[in-house]
Amino acid sequence: MKKINKADLDKAKLYAQNGDYPKAIDIFINLLAQNPKQSEIRLYLGSAYLLSNDYHKALKVLCGALENQRDMPLFHHAIGSALYMLEEYKDALVHFDKEISINPYYPEAYCDKSKALYKLKKWEEALVFASIALDLDENFDDARLSKASSLNQLNRFYESYDEIKKIKDIKDMGLHYFLTLSSIYSNLGEKADALIAINQAIELKPDERDALFNKAILLLGGCQFKEGWPLYEYRPCNPIDKFSAKDFRNKCLADKIDSNNIFIRKEQGIGDQILYSSLLFEFDLKRINFYVETDQRLIPIFERSYGGIKFVGSKKDLGEDVIASEIPMGSLPALTREDNNSFNNQKKSFLKSDPIKTNFIKNKIKKSGFKVCGISWKSSNDEIGFYKTIELSKLENLLRTPNILFVNIQYETNPLELINFCNQFNLKILSFDDLDIYNDIDSLFSLIDACDFVITISNINAHIAGALGKKTFLLAPFSKGRIWYWHDSLKHSLWYPSIQIFTQTKTCDWSVPINEIKEKILEEIEDE
Repeated sequence: MKKINKADLDKAKLYAQNGDYPKAIDIFINLLAQNPKQSEIRLYLGSAYLLSNDYHKALKVLCGALENQRDMPLFHHAIGSALYMLEEYKDALVHFDKEISINPYYPEAYCDKSKALYKLKKWEEALVFASIALDLDENFDDARLSKASSLNQLNRFYESYDEIKKIKDIKDMGLHYFLTLSSIYSNLGEKADALIAINQAIELKPDERDALFNKAILLLGGCQFKEGWPLYEYRPCNPIDKFSAKDFRNKCLADKIDSNNIFIRKEQGIGDQILYSSLLFEFDLKRINFYVETDQRLIPIFERSYGGIKFVGSKKDLGEDVIASEIPMGSLPALTREDNNSFNNQKKSFLKSDPIKTNFIKNKIKKSGFKVCGISWKSSNDEIGFYKTIELSKLENLLRTPNILFVNIQYETNPLELINFCNQFNLKILSFDDLDIYNDIDSLFSLIDACDFVITISNINAHIAGALGKKTFLLAPFSKGRIWYWHDSLKHSLWYPSIQIFTQTKTCDWSVPINEIKEKILEEIEDE
C-alpha cells in the first residue's frame, strides 16, 4: 500500500474543517486514487460529501469500504447519517446499531439513533437513547435537544421545557431548536412565547415553510387574521403552490379575471371543506361562475344548499377550456375574513339535510318528555386524534343526565364496544346500525339534524352540526390537538354561531369541560 501524502491529507482536513468542502473533496479524491484501499481516506471523503449535503455520493464512497472494514469505528455512523438525511430512517438505525456495537462509548451514535427513532414516531425509545448519549456526555446539546423533543411528544411538557433550557450553545442548535421551543411553549398554552420562538426560527431561515406555517397557526388561533392568512398559504396541503390570495382578491375587485369561470380546488378533510364552504354565499355569483371541487360524499348536500354553483368530485369532470382561474379552498377565508367583525356575516346555518330522511329519523327516535342529544367522542386523525378523543367511560356522568335520550352519531363505531359499555354502566345510547354514516354523509346530516342538540369533540360531526345551525356543545383540547379555527380562549365559535366551546384546562384532562357541559344542559332544562 502506497504511503499517504500527509501534507495533502492535512490540507484537505483543514479545508473540510473550515467548510470548504469542494477543495477538500478534490484532494481526498486524488489521495484515494493513489491509495484505493485506504479506508481512512474513504471515511474522510465520504464525510466531506456528507457535510456538503451530497448524500448519495457519501453512501457510494463509504459503502465501498465495508467489504474490508466492517468493524472500523465511525464508518457505520457516517453511513447511518447519510441514510438519515435521505429519510431512510429504518436503514439508518441498522448502521447506528452497528456503530454502537463497535464503538459503545460514542455518544453521537446514540444521539443520532434517537433522532431516527423520533422520525419513526418511536418517542419512548428516542428518549432512552438521547438519555444514554447524555450519560456519556452531559454537555452534548444535540442529544439534549433530542431528549426535549421526545419529552414534548410524550406530553411531558414541563420536563421538555426544563431540558431545552439546559442547552448552552443555542447558536449551534439552529432551526430545530426554535421550532421545538415554540412547540413546547404552545403545548404549555404560552402562545406569546411560542410566537417569539417561531419568529427566531424564521430569522434563521426566512423561507422555512414549516416555521412560516406554524406562525400562521399561532396567529390564526389568536384571531390575528390579517397577519395570519398570508402565511397560511404555506400550509403543507395547499394544492396550488405560491398562490396569493391578495393578488387574487385585487384581480376580482378590479374585474381583471380573464374569465368569469373560477375553479375552487378541494383540500384537507371533509370537515374543513364544510367550514370553508360557509364563505361561498359572500361571492357575487351573478358575475362569477364558481366550480367547486369537493369530496364526492358532500355533493348532494352542497347541491341542495347552494344555488348557482357547480360542484364536482374532480377537476377531470370539467372540460379543459372551462376554467380560467383557480383558488385553493383553504384560501377563501383570506378573501373575506380580516378581523373578528368580518364574521358578523357568518350565517347561523348554511347547509340543509334531506327533509324526508330527517323526518323519518325524527319519528323513529321521538320520545315524549325527552330531549334528543347526538353524541360523538372519537377522532380518527392520525396526527392529533389521540388528543381530541375521549374515552367513553369518561362520559359516564354526562350520559346519566336525566330526560336526555342520547343518540350515537359517531362514525366508525365498534358496535360490540358500545354495547359492552352500555351494559357495564347500565346506560342507553341509541344507535342506527343500518346507517353507514361514514360513507353516507347525507344520512349523517339527517341523523344530526334530527337531534335537538349535539355534544361532540372536534371532528366532522362538529362541522356538520355547526353548518346545520344545531345547538352544539364542543369539547376542545387545551392546546395540543386544538385546531386553529376553534381559536384560543373563545367560548363561541366564530365560524359556527350555534357552537359553544368547552375547553380542557390541561392536556388530556376532560373532567372540567365535561362537567361544564352537564351543568349548562341542566341549567337550560331548568329554564324551559
